[in-house]
Amino acid sequence: MLNDVKKLSPEVQTSHLEAFHSTLNQFHPKMTAYSYTGTYCRHALAIVHFNENIKRDAKKTKDGKVYYSIHYPKYKNGDELVRTVPVPPSYNYVKDLRNMLFKDTKASMKLKILEFLKNVPAPLSSQFSNKVDRLTALDNYHKRQEMTVQLYPSLSEQDQLQLTASGPEPTNTPKTRCCTKCKKPMKGHKRGQC
Repeated sequence: MLNDVKKLSPEVQTSHLEAFHSTLNQFHPKMTAYSYTGTYCRHALAIVHFNENIKRDAKKTKDGKVYYSIHYPKYKNGDELVRTVPVPPSYNYVKDLRNMLFKDTKASMKLKILEFLKNVPAPLSSQFSNKVDRLTALDNYHKRQEMTVQLYPSLSEQDQLQLTASGPEPTNTPKTRCCTKCKKPMKGHKRGQC
């Protein structure tokens, strides 16, 4: 416990970083692929939205009292978790962006777009120099499809092969006991008869 207390940072906490990542995942979901330009724009929107709404005031009643939400999570074993309810997020930055967009001339917008496109990296697929043309790729595909692959035998065939390889099945019948002197079976053999 003392080692953990030593490692606590008095200045930097990561809760805001995690909140930003949550906001970023809403604007740019990981399961959807976007171009570099689309990704850049979505990240910029997420940053502007997060910065505008990072420190929201608490929601208040008409009387001026603060709203609170109380939860009872399992990890607290019945203890309460009290939080203030923030006001809904604001989207005032949309008006600012719209005003900025309509104030610019088409010529200045084209210059900004060209300046941005200079920094766009080449697609990842352009890094592979050993790409083959379409006809060669199709020929290689058809050759692979024509190849026959030696498959393993089915499970039942494997069991049969193991049985034949191991030899005859051992019988569980015990060996009949015989007399050591006359070598006749002991069943029905009386002591002292030999």
